[in-house]
Amino acid sequence: MIFINSAVRLKAKALLSGNTIRLFFISILSLVLRWGYLFVNVTGLLRFIGSELFSTLLASYNNALIYTLTALIYSLSFYLMISTVSAIRMGERFVYYTRAEGGKGCLRLLFTFMSIKKAFRALRLYLSLNGLKLLWFIYFMLPPLLCGGCITYLYVFGRLSLTVITTLATGEALLFAISIVMWRVTTLRYDATVYYLCLQDISVRKAIKKSTLYTDGALSEGVVLEYSFFGWILSCIFIVPLVYCIPYIKLCKTTFVTEAVSRRTFVKSAYAVNFLSRKHINEGG
Repeated sequence: MIFINSAVRLKAKALLSGNTIRLFFISILSLVLRWGYLFVNVTGLLRFIGSELFSTLLASYNNALIYTLTALIYSLSFYLMISTVSAIRMGERFVYYTRAEGGKGCLRLLFTFMSIKKAFRALRLYLSLNGLKLLWFIYFMLPPLLCGGCITYLYVFGRLSLTVITTLATGEALLFAISIVMWRVTTLRYDATVYYLCLQDISVRKAIKKSTLYTDGALSEGVVLEYSFFGWILSCIFIVPLVYCIPYIKLCKTTFVTEAVSRRTFVKSAYAVNFLSRKHINEGG
């Protein structure tokens, strides 16, 4: 496990050499575009509702009609917004997967999925993944919540000693930590989904299945790798380390995924992907 993660980190550092500033700029641009679009959309709605034009429309026409039209227009606007945000987020991942496979990872790849069809598919992807992660989170948080409720009840009505309460609280904290780790181990199975969608024109459901199939043998290593970034994240209380830490951590994660899915097979892809050199997409999966 340690050897594999060390190899991933060394490879990521080698791939990052000479590309740090470009990848950092792409990540920051992706962040600004996604959150900026969200900010503009939400503030635009709030300003419109508080504007004189909206008040005039309410005074001149049926209020139910105006509210309904406003809700429909901004619902469509919000749907387009989250589709665009999903496409940009997927494009950023594509940049890093490209670099992890030895390609350049240029800026224009950030907008690869900006077409209507690809943007909607990116939206379906992130809705599906976030839904699955939320369900698993609820599942793994049930034991700590139940134990926490029991400890609270005993603390209020049981008249237990401070030593006993402290022991129970320590056990609760340990159970919570274990649940978080198990949740991340489980959801790490979906990390290769974007990788497969970048390589193939397949459905989100099939990409999730392939990701689950070809990453199951590397879940514990992936979690250990993620926790090893804790020191790097702490260093980001200063601005300067961000320039290196952000692309390094992202590149480590994508490099780990490419290595994990290549363990089972090295089948040559029949699909032409100009920016990825090793097309081991597990066609038989």
